[in-house]
Amino acid sequence: MLNTNSKPVEVKYEDNRILYICPKCKKALTFRKRYQGKSLCIKCGQRLDWSPTNDIFTEVVIAKNSDDAAWIADQYYSIIKAPEDKRLDTDDWRKSLRDRETELYLLFFNRKDYGRFMRARAKNMF
Repeated sequence: MLNTNSKPVEVKYEDNRILYICPKCKKALTFRKRYQGKSLCIKCGQRLDWSPTNDIFTEVVIAKNSDDAAWIADQYYSIIKAPEDKRLDTDDWRKSLRDRETELYLLFFNRKDYGRFMRARAKNMF
């Protein structure tokens, strides 16, 4: 029987990582490119539907210097309501950065937090 029906991949958040899980064998997927309806799990051959990844919200912010990077990180943690034990010590982190532009890759776990961050970003121009 041909494997023509694709199943949606499962999206799992582990600390600050996004894991894509095969819906059949429950193993983490590794891939180079995602092809909607054509991708197969290497381990079990299940055809994969990548549509659940459309609900992942990320933003890249370029901080002008280490102080701005730490301030943006603090704003991000505040908006997503990250618990203290999951937060990076931004003061130590700031000291470890060179004083130049830094790209920050931010992951939002829901649409509301993403919208809240984008509104704050528009107001504060960071």
